Amino acid sequence: MNKLISKLLVVVCFFFATWANGQNNLISPITINLPTNPPANTADWATALPPVMILAQGKMQNGQVNGYVQESRILVTIKNSGNKICGSYTPQTAPLSNFNTGTKNWSGANAIGLLGQDCILKPGTYELCVQFYAPYYNGSTNALIGESCKTFTIKENTKESYSPPQNISPANEKKFTDKEAKTPLLFRWTPVIPKPQTPVTYKLRVWQLMQGQTATTAIKGNRPVVEREVKGQTQFVKPNLMGDIEMFNGTANLVWRVSATGEQNESFGESEPTAFMVNSNSDYTLGIKVTKLECVKTENGNNIYNVCITSDYQSNTKNLTFNNAGSGINVTNVSYTPAYTVSAITPALVAQNSGSATTKNYCFTLSVPISQTSVIIGILGDDINPNPSVTTQPFADTTVTLPPCACTFCDNIKIDVTGNAPPSQNGNNVKFAQPITVTSLPSNAPINIKAITAEILYVDIKKEDEQCYRCDKNSNHYGKFIDAKCSNQFFKTNNGIASLPVDGEVVFKPVLQLNTQNTGSPLTNATLSFEIAAPDLNRCCKDVVTVCIKYTIVTVDCKSCSVIKCYTLPRQN
Repeated sequence: MNKLISKLLVVVCFFFATWANGQNNLISPITINLPTNPPANTADWATALPPVMILAQGKMQNGQVNGYVQESRILVTIKNSGNKICGSYTPQTAPLSNFNTGTKNWSGANAIGLLGQDCILKPGTYELCVQFYAPYYNGSTNALIGESCKTFTIKENTKESYSPPQNISPANEKKFTDKEAKTPLLFRWTPVIPKPQTPVTYKLRVWQLMQGQTATTAIKGNRPVVEREVKGQTQFVKPNLMGDIEMFNGTANLVWRVSATGEQNESFGESEPTAFMVNSNSDYTLGIKVTKLECVKTENGNNIYNVCITSDYQSNTKNLTFNNAGSGINVTNVSYTPAYTVSAITPALVAQNSGSATTKNYCFTLSVPISQTSVIIGILGDDINPNPSVTTQPFADTTVTLPPCACTFCDNIKIDVTGNAPPSQNGNNVKFAQPITVTSLPSNAPINIKAITAEILYVDIKKEDEQCYRCDKNSNHYGKFIDAKCSNQFFKTNNGIASLPVDGEVVFKPVLQLNTQNTGSPLTNATLSFEIAAPDLNRCCKDVVTVCIKYTIVTVDCKSCSVIKCYTLPRQN
């Protein structure tokens, strides 16, 4: 009997506990929506997408919202491992829910404001918890009548690295006449790299340097004379720059740069300042045209070109002269920095007089690195009028593509395979011992050789009688190298043999390469010894084998030269 009573008590207690818990859930369900990838700063949740939202449904009684629900307070907190880490309220001080309808929702700033404070969360996993408390319910004060939590993650902030824009045009130290500055002037720059996910806004600013100022002081202290934002574009055309600048003694020095920002005003950096000039003291026209461009030779890593140009000059008041250290024919790379050697200007530079158009022809020698494919060729002078205090430097240029130079390396190399090295018969094979001498002309200096290649170009076998060959007539079994050696100690051989594991037969390489073990060691001569397979002859048979081999040397700087030699060997068995 006692056991039965105990069991009944357990059942009754479980029922009342379940009933009481169900009675406490006066607000249910509670739905919590959070932004995708929530920002670390909770203040940013108000504008993040999708918006933060809390949606709750209160218990109804006789068609009205339950009175305990109407009087409830809403407590919102952020927890980590069960511990509150964000939220300034308690169940007693939490805001009133104002639950006056069956369904209540809070979104955006209204929802995030329920925390009572802004928090910056470290990367990790959290819970946003929403709890409703009734002031007095079911015999308890501050009774919990609804609760729900939503798990979310703050991700590690991995910031993309971007390359800022770079100025293209006007180029550094570019000079414009006042007439050019009155026409549409193109400012152009490179885009941010890599391309950001959102559109980029570029801000172009141009400053004028006052007298005695540097570019740095002008940027820091002066207001821009041009300031323009363009979205997603990497250029801007200024219709008339002259209307925004002041001329000092006929000259205006300016500097420009571009900054880049994203949609959230994040910075992608800014370009380096680029200086340019507007000059009103030049009533000249100066042109340049390349009339001759040919490569003469290659030496010391440079290609040497002969270049001729035509210079056309016209000015009503000034002469074009060449009288300072920086004047004359100027060859530059794309950044307008002198980089290449110009010599032997013929004829000597002379003044081109004012008053009428004059044309001068000049030729010179140009030396550029082999890797260079184009250069900018310009003519620079001093344009001096009768007043020496007014000086400008007229400049005109043109971009030219450099033609390749003919390879003349092998003209200075002799590969001698004329030494007496008749082939001999070794069984059925053709055996060679070919001396090779490599010399440099005319200095006869040793050449550093990386590899020697012997390649079979041609094999011909003239037979006396088809019956003289045995049954194996597979052409893969002859006309190939089967053994090779090199007498020089700096070389090793791969023996010219490769296996073909299809049917167990041996197939021989038609190309034999002998590689140096020490590529820096000089070599002037070597003897190559190798054999070439030929078909088996029956007893008392004869034939004549003719073989042509191309010998190629490869130097340590990867230049190659070749020579071909043919051999004839009568065979008999």
